[in-house]
Amino acid sequence: MQSARFSRLTGRVKIDFRLLALALVISRVLVLVVRVALVPGRGDPNDLRYFLDLARMSDQGLYPYIHFWAEYPPVFPWIIIGAYKLSLLVAAGATAERLFYLLLIGFLIACELCAYWLLYRLASLLQRSEITIRRPRLARPPLTRSGPGGVWSLGSGAVLSGGPALYSALLYLAFFVPCYLWTGWFDVLPVCLYLAALYLLLTGREHWSAVAVGVGIVSKLFPLMALPIALCTLRGLRRQASYAAIAGSVVLLFTAPFFLLDPSMTLASVHTAFVRPSWETIWALLDHYYGYGRVAPLAQHFDVASAQWAVHGSTLPWALITGAFGLLFALFYLRAYGHYAISRPRQVLAGAAFTLTLLILYSRGYSPQYITWIAPLLVILYPNRQGRSYLGLWGALNLVEILLYISFFPEQHWILFLTVTARTVLLILLAWGFLKQALSPGVQPLALARARSMLKHGRRSEA
Repeated sequence: MQSARFSRLTGRVKIDFRLLALALVISRVLVLVVRVALVPGRGDPNDLRYFLDLARMSDQGLYPYIHFWAEYPPVFPWIIIGAYKLSLLVAAGATAERLFYLLLIGFLIACELCAYWLLYRLASLLQRSEITIRRPRLARPPLTRSGPGGVWSLGSGAVLSGGPALYSALLYLAFFVPCYLWTGWFDVLPVCLYLAALYLLLTGREHWSAVAVGVGIVSKLFPLMALPIALCTLRGLRRQASYAAIAGSVVLLFTAPFFLLDPSMTLASVHTAFVRPSWETIWALLDHYYGYGRVAPLAQHFDVASAQWAVHGSTLPWALITGAFGLLFALFYLRAYGHYAISRPRQVLAGAAFTLTLLILYSRGYSPQYITWIAPLLVILYPNRQGRSYLGLWGALNLVEILLYISFFPEQHWILFLTVTARTVLLILLAWGFLKQALSPGVQPLALARARSMLKHGRRSEA
């Protein structure tokens, strides 16, 4: 119903994806201008200042993974250094600092534009795959494409300008939280690579999909979740082995040089990702920790032992917790996922969304930018009021956590308790919804809605 009303609206005002992409770029550039003007010399609540401090280490000939360990996989720290060196070639002092932020945020905006295009392409792919499912015999005239730009006609004057795919894009554009997050953190880069891996996989370019997975892993670890999705989707041991080998080779290509130069710093960088204590999760509440995620100060990163530094200890049985979640993943991949012979775009995308949501539930820590991992897939799979409600609620919880708790009332632990509990319940509901879509072998709600719409128009024309 929501998508139908939106389709009628877009048919009247001639909205297409290019207009939405332009609106996204304008909104992000406006945020860029504000950030570049405010960040220098201030303690902005994001990682931009930390990125600059990391890049300034190169002034002394010190580089990540070679002379000190870094809590990020190798791709982004070296992008930071590249932006910093370029800014120094053009300017100096405070001007160079602003130029560094401009270059870095500009790069992230370009990544988000790419991710936005991939979101729309995946939504369009999903829409096209489900339009042709079980069209009723009485439904006439059939749904046909009447023009470029994703315009579909029902044959009786009704025009769907992009349909649910365009609504997904608009829903994402209206969701302002990623705009704030992706100009202060770098998660847009691995999200873009993750979406690229899924899109290339669904369009039959599996080798390039494996490359995207490999680059994603060395940008941030969570794109690794696309690998088992691909292996469950591809048929034939040779294709699966080739996909895994290409992804592994790309990871090796990026990490081997650093390991050969200084294996201790490379291993410390990898190790710190698995030993960080809990923060802002249900696990942190059980550990009675109410702060945000922290690592050892940058000045201590020259010491390999500092990679094990922890702001608090844990009494939770993590071996048991890991085993329980590992069993859930194994059941999904080896039994349920394989049994249903995943091939349709909705099943692949819903499976990817489910495993990412399960990963966030398992993760010891949570940062507000994690919402951007799920948001693109959420608007694709729920291009309706339900998706809008999920995004709105999750975004509101994030804003309460960032602006109200962390920034103003960090001593009011009940605020964190309520937001973490509500978020955990929401993630469980999302995981259950994604799981049902991933394992459903029948016609999905969108296809049923299309069939009913065409049947209704068919009966009217007969009358």
